[in-house]
Amino acid sequence: MIELIKLYNPLAKILALWLRIKLILTKYINKMKKVIITNQQMELLRGTYRLMGSATRRKYRAILLAVVTRKIKAKLGFTFNTGDTVFLSRSEAIAAAFALDAGGYFAATPFADLALLVTQNTALSTAIQNVKLGVMGAEGAKIAAKEAVKATLDLALGYVNSLARADQVNAVEIITSAAMMVIGAKELNKQDFAVKQSTDSGAVILRSLAGKFANKRVITIYDWQQSNTPDVEASWFDLPSTSVANTMVIDLPLDKKVWFRKRTSTRKGGTSDWSPPLGITPV
Repeated sequence: MIELIKLYNPLAKILALWLRIKLILTKYINKMKKVIITNQQMELLRGTYRLMGSATRRKYRAILLAVVTRKIKAKLGFTFNTGDTVFLSRSEAIAAAFALDAGGYFAATPFADLALLVTQNTALSTAIQNVKLGVMGAEGAKIAAKEAVKATLDLALGYVNSLARADQVNAVEIITSAAMMVIGAKELNKQDFAVKQSTDSGAVILRSLAGKFANKRVITIYDWQQSNTPDVEASWFDLPSTSVANTMVIDLPLDKKVWFRKRTSTRKGGTSDWSPPLGITPV
């Protein structure tokens, strides 16, 4: 059989490609699952499909249409069962990130329920305090308040994912700007600290990698400083700290270079050293 295949090189090529696609898809055919593959694998499948005969194409057309490339999307990174204090802190960070809109991704179509989320966070905070004070009925009220916050957070997650789907090039920045976690993207050796010009005149965006401890993301406070003479330590002054990995600095003088640096603080990892300063000339 092997010798016969060697005699028919065109047939052997098609058969080999057909076997490769079969190996990728067979285990998903019976279970009727979508296949999540890389762009390189997608190109292989497309090339194989073009070489198939019409009968084979019809057989596998439905399967090939079900194949999708990996999408970058968001997840909250916590659940309803997360401890009340951490749950509230994460929810407040998401609300603050929407309000700050450091990357400018939420201005065109703002999250419609932001005000509701802020109100619900306040109600949950009060309910948590009432539980600590032993107020009668406080536990039930806290659970109801937490459920309300979770429902709105699910809407916020859907909102962020809709933006990320529409702009996969900037999906990671959109998601991290919303204080959510990224899934579906390879981990990159990104610059730890970056400064870039905002779309607004006289404004720049400062961005840090998300804080981690033991290679896991943790609640982090980001400190930012500004200076006109970075070599003089006394010239550095504080900007507002944030609980998200980016911030916007506005009302900067035009055509004059300014410098920025950042550091992070986590409960287990402590406070980092200041990053090397980065300069930019706002326009």
